[in-house]
Amino acid sequence: MILKVNGSEVNLGVRNIPGLLKHYGIKKGSVVIEINGIIIKKEEYASFALKENDSIEIITIAGGG
Repeated sequence: MILKVNGSEVNLGVRNIPGLLKHYGIKKGSVVIEINGIIIKKEEYASFALKENDSIEIITIAGGG
């Protein structure tokens, strides 16, 4: 499936957000996911189906002090 992830077009065999995060080695709690301009709630990650040509932004949360 062709997806646009953080501005780059990629061909991935994933169908949902957990699969996408696993592909990139990212833990669910450390990111915010935006798809086609809409922020997806973490509790919706497993049920949210990715579609061909979705535009996905993976935003990493960084803590500090």
